[in-house]
Amino acid sequence: MKKGFVSGAIPAEALVEMLKAIETLKKYLPFVATLSPLQRRGMLKLGSGSLHFVQQVRDIVKSNPDLVPKAMEPEEFLADVALVESLDRLMPDLMSLAEGVDDTRMAAGSDAMTAAVQVYGVLGKAKRSVPGLDEIVRGLANRFRRGSRAAADPGTPDAPTPQA
Repeated sequence: MKKGFVSGAIPAEALVEMLKAIETLKKYLPFVATLSPLQRRGMLKLGSGSLHFVQQVRDIVKSNPDLVPKAMEPEEFLADVALVESLDRLMPDLMSLAEGVDDTRMAAGSDAMTAAVQVYGVLGKAKRSVPGLDEIVRGLANRFRRGSRAAADPGTPDAPTPQA
């Protein structure tokens, strides 16, 4: 079989340590929010171009607390700005790591699926001569069914292309 997109392994001990590290991150970020699509649409957004504006207002609030509207809690505003700045420092590394993990999973998944389809094709051909293999191949064929239409016989040279 040809070399795939990626080759690697995560030893069980390393996986345990990585999961602990993620739990440590969560421990330090207990306030992380989960927003619905509706909430996201309804929010006023702080884009990169607006951050400077917010930071300027922060400086004004700090130096002129008498100008702050009575209904506003300046401490909460200052805490929000500080949180945004801290999260901005974390985001590039976290996003890069998440994208790399996602890309690697996709590549490894593609490699695994390619190999599985090749084995499936061989099993389809071998089912005629290996007792009991026919039922196994029929079970595997469910992956290639669309709605009520059955897939082509896996014993044919061209196994069906898997659906994502």
